[in-house]
Amino acid sequence: MNKLNIRPNAIEQIVDLRQWMSTIPTEVHERHDDLIKMVNYFDMLGNFQYELSDQDVSLRWSTFGGPKAVDDKIEDCNLQLDELQETFRQDQLTEQDKFNREFKNYQQMVQGFSKYVDLSDVKNIRLEVQDINRALKSFEEKTRLYNSREAAFGTQLTDYEDLSSTVKNFQPYSDLWLVAYDWTTSWKPDAMDGPFVEIDADKLAKDIENAKRAIKKCQKAFKDVPGCKLVADEIAADMLEFDTCLPVIVSLRN
Repeated sequence: MNKLNIRPNAIEQIVDLRQWMSTIPTEVHERHDDLIKMVNYFDMLGNFQYELSDQDVSLRWSTFGGPKAVDDKIEDCNLQLDELQETFRQDQLTEQDKFNREFKNYQQMVQGFSKYVDLSDVKNIRLEVQDINRALKSFEEKTRLYNSREAAFGTQLTDYEDLSSTVKNFQPYSDLWLVAYDWTTSWKPDAMDGPFVEIDADKLAKDIENAKRAIKKCQKAFKDVPGCKLVADEIAADMLEFDTCLPVIVSLRN
């Protein structure tokens, strides 16, 4: 019963505690016969005028009143949990308001990301991409938590379709500039100008093949975004030209 005195710190703990509390009446019922036997034993001792110690008397009456005391404790605990649950619900509403403001900022950043079209600024653009990707991933984790808690609160689940759309819309930009960064700062310069013995040819071939597929998708996605389409076309053309060198590198390194 000491578990009933531990204050939950989240709605999930309240749910767990309520589930555990729901098993208590069954456990008490299962011990009913033992309780009756114990009370009968005390009555028998009384009939024989056996003098009970104060401790025994206390034990007798606490045993007799045990089920009622358990019921009262559960009722009190449920009232406290109701109040605590409402506090947690209000806290989440406040947190969701803050979330919505933060998400709107990043949503606007994604909506305006087509302005980045300068391949020479790829390092800074990559940093922007990484920041947005981290934020969107964090937002997705938070929305799953919010919906899970809303289910626990018994309230309607919030629709985060705007977030799903934003993640989907940003994917081509993320793919374009991450590939552009790897291609212009690592894969091509390392293969053409770096120490030849340090080239992992098989990994390089695999990375470039995956990148070519990603860029092809970007070319399709940016058919109505001319600036980004030009960047994707430039990377694709450069990779196509490099295709003549790649088999030679792989062959020599293997």
